[in-house]
Amino acid sequence: MSTQILTVQYEFDFILIGISSPSKDYKLGWELNKELKLKLNRIDDVLKQKAAKSVPQQSELIAPVDNGPNHAYSHYRHSDEEKGIEYDLVSNKSDSGLLIPEQKQADYFLIIRGVYSQAFGGNVLSIIRKMTNVQTAFSIDASKLKSKDFLIMND
Repeated sequence: MSTQILTVQYEFDFILIGISSPSKDYKLGWELNKELKLKLNRIDDVLKQKAAKSVPQQSELIAPVDNGPNHAYSHYRHSDEEKGIEYDLVSNKSDSGLLIPEQKQADYFLIIRGVYSQAFGGNVLSIIRKMTNVQTAFSIDASKLKSKDFLIMND
C-alpha cells in the first residue's frame, strides 16, 4: 500500500501590519477602534500548539502526543460586512513565547482581509504610526515568514 502525503498551500492574501506598543491588548484595541473607526471585540484566543518532538516510525503506535499546554494569544476582530473587510488584532507575545518568532519587534499584528490595495494598507499604516502609544508600525510580507501558518484564522 502506497503512502500519499497531502500538502496544503495557503494564499496569504491579506495585509499584515506589525505593531510595537507597550500598551495592553485591550488598550491598543480601544485606540485602534477610535483612530480607524472600528469595533474590535475580543474573541477566542489564538492557540499555538507545541510541535511534536518526532514523527512516529512505521512500526510505532500513532497516538495523540501530549505536548503540554497550548500557547494562547489574545485576539480581537471587527467585521465590516458592508465593505467586506475583516480586521484581526492578534498579540505576538504571551507568557510562553512568541506567536511568530522571527518578528520579535512586533508586539501585535493587525491582519486586514478583503482589501487588496497597497494604498489602503499604507493609509492604515500611517494612521497607526501617529498613535500616541505606538512606538512603530511596519508592513510585513506574510508569505516570507517561516511561521506564517499561525496567521491563518479558521473560525
